Amino acid sequence: MNPAFITTSSITLGDTHNGLTNPEIKKYFSKFLVKYNIYNEINVSSATKKVQVESHLNLFEPEQQFTIIKELCELEKFQENLEIRNLKIKLFKNYSEYNTESPELEPEIIEEMNHFLLNYPESLKSFNEAVEKLNAKIFDRNSLDDLRFSLEQLLKSILENNKPFEKQNENIGRYLKENKYSSEFQKMFYSLMTHYATYQNENVKHNNRIKSEVEFIFDLTISFMKFLIKVKN
Repeated sequence: MNPAFITTSSITLGDTHNGLTNPEIKKYFSKFLVKYNIYNEINVSSATKKVQVESHLNLFEPEQQFTIIKELCELEKFQENLEIRNLKIKLFKNYSEYNTESPELEPEIIEEMNHFLLNYPESLKSFNEAVEKLNAKIFDRNSLDDLRFSLEQLLKSILENNKPFEKQNENIGRYLKENKYSSEFQKMFYSLMTHYATYQNENVKHNNRIKSEVEFIFDLTISFMKFLIKVKN
């Protein structure tokens, strides 16, 4: 693991005001030392919290460092900490090879969507940002915001307008009609998109979402995107 990332992680986790306290650093790293059978003794109790965290992290192998940083980021006290959330996203984005847990979204699906969205770079960028949050197990409104924006950008490109998501239904209906889809299918698709927009608008205020709920919205959004692009092609 890059030493610069370890330093950055230590600065964030050992932040003077919002990071781990001195007793917490001692408590958690004592647990990790026992867990990984490491018995090196280091005396950094009088050092800054950043130095304490960094010195301890450097005792571990990269795979262990990944797990430790992940577990510390997931402490309840950091639930609303934006800096910690961003650290966790960077951890999963840059060092996913050390993650022993199954990803929330299968690599094959991500690869397929990267192919589908190749000609829609703005949509692709937001989609991958949403995936990064999902795979980092961040099930909050930020991942749904990215996902919604990705779909909105795709609609603007395909329908050739600059309307917000909520005002696209009429254009979507016309698009489906022009491509000879049945009125029943048009109504069903219109209904799904309407409920999707309502869900996003009503839930954007809630920061933490249920995991299964977020996963369902991902699956539904991917289905929308794939269908719209297939019709276009």
